[in-house]
Order: sequence, then C-alpha cells, then structure tokens
Amino acid sequence: MANTTYRYNPATCRYEPAKISITQFLLYAFALLFMSGVLFGTMAYLQARFFTTQTTLELRAENKALQKHFALLTSELKSLDATLAGIAATEAAVEAKLFNNTRNAGVENKPAYEIPAGMKEAKSLLHTLQEKVSQSLQNASAYNYRYATTLNLSEADKAIIAGWPSGQPVSKTHLKITSGFGMRIHPFHKGLYMHQGIDIAAPKGTLVYVTGAGKVMDTGKNNLEAGYGNYVEVDHGNGIITRYAHLHDLTVKEGQFIQKGTIIGTIGTTGGAAAPHLHYEVIRDGEVINPLLFMMDGLTSTAYAQLTKQAEKKNQSLD
Repeated sequence: MANTTYRYNPATCRYEPAKISITQFLLYAFALLFMSGVLFGTMAYLQARFFTTQTTLELRAENKALQKHFALLTSELKSLDATLAGIAATEAAVEAKLFNNTRNAGVENKPAYEIPAGMKEAKSLLHTLQEKVSQSLQNASAYNYRYATTLNLSEADKAIIAGWPSGQPVSKTHLKITSGFGMRIHPFHKGLYMHQGIDIAAPKGTLVYVTGAGKVMDTGKNNLEAGYGNYVEVDHGNGIITRYAHLHDLTVKEGQFIQKGTIIGTIGTTGGAAAPHLHYEVIRDGEVINPLLFMMDGLTSTAYAQLTKQAEKKNQSLD
C-alpha cells in the first residue's frame, strides 16, 4: 500500500491528505527525467566502453583499412609528382635538343600540390589524382602531335637514334630476366658481387639480336669455364657499347657494321655460365649501367614493369 502524506489543517483541526502543487509536480517530473537521462547516458557509455558489438568491430577494421590505404595513396601521389617533374624536365631537354627552343608555352605544367591532412580529405585527394592523370594524358597528346607535325631530324640525329640500344637482345617469347643489374649472389662461390648486366635465360641455340645499329668492335671465343666465354661487343657511338656474353655461335665479325635487330649469335653456356643464358651489358662512357634503362622499344608499360620486377629480385646470377 502506497504511503500517503498528511498535513494538519488548523481550520478543521484534522490531519488531511497533503495536496501536491503544480510546482512540486513539475519539480518531481524534472528530477525524474534528469535522473533517467543520467542513468541512460551512463549505461550507454558503459556499453560503448566495455561491451563491443560485431558491428563496432567491423567499423573499426574498416576505418583501419581506410587509414592504411589513404597513407598509401598519399605516398603514391607524392611519387607521381616527382615522376611528373622528371618528365617535365626531360621534355624540356628534348625540346631544346630537337627544336632548339624552350618548352611549349601552351602546355600547362602544374606545380606540385600539398597533401591534404585527415581522412575527410580522401575524396579531394582522389580528385587531385584524377586531374593529374588527365593533365598528363593531355600533355602527352599535345607533345605527340607537335613532334609528329614539326620534328625535322638531321642525318646525324637519325644515326644517334638508330644506334640507341633500345631493343631487346632476344625475342619477346624468351625475354625473361632471371638475374638483374646490381649486387647478386655468385653461382659458384656464393658470395655477393657486382653483377654488371642482366641474365636472360633461354634454351641453347636461341637467337640473339643486336639492340641498336653500330659497329662490331670486338668478338671473342674462349674455351675456359670462366669469364664471358664467346662474346660480341658493339659500338653504337656517343660512348655507348653493348656486350653479349656466353654465346654458342657467333654470326658477325669484328669491324662489321650492323643494323638494329641483326642476328649476332645464339645463346650458349660458354665461359663461366651456370646454365644456358645471355649475359647482356650496356657500357656508357666506360661505366656499366642498367640495361633496363634502354630496353623499351616495342614493350608495353605492363611488359616493361614485369621485366623490372623480375630484375629487382636479389637472387643468384647465372655467371
């Protein structure tokens, strides 16, 4: 039974049930609502703090993945800026060489942007990336049109281009790099050493092509199981020489002028070769450099990227 509050009434000299005023009722109602709100907020906080739902776990994992990919995106975009800056410098140098002037003022070269901070800027970052890709395509189209309509090469320039070792030393069917340029593991003594070219593994007898026009400056045959074995060296002019080693047969002679794509021999196992392959080098002004910097003729960007990935492996060479 509910307790009833009584108050003494002097007029009637009796205790009568106390009446609740509107003000008291409102105060009681407000206090009840306030306490209910405090209790609900406390329960909600405890739920969020100590009790994790499956939905919350999924959202946290999604946010973590978004943060990771956002960081990767910003890194790629910074790398793209550096690449575009390098392309712009190269274009300017090419124009100065071929057209004897400065770069085309009609082609816009946007400055590098500032990476926005925070996940809320991801959409803006993607938009910036799309704009840069679109601008690069427009620039490429503009330059291609200009070169096609106004380029006029001298015979000396044509000779330089023809001699540039931009081709591949074997057919695309056999173009697989098993060991790249740089520090690699020696196949015999297993120690690290400077691998001065790239190794292309292919069956014995596979045709080998010269990668650019030039003069055969040296050929050699060696029966020793060491060194280059049977090899061919071609002088392409402008301080560039290519070397093709561990050949089986040689089909060119010293002093012979040959055109790009001429067959110079076949793949073998002569010299210090651990298996049938071609060891291919590029020497510029007396220093060996990575042949992949030249081998772009006839390759798609995807195919070239695959070759680069193959050459980056820090594995054992074949010579």
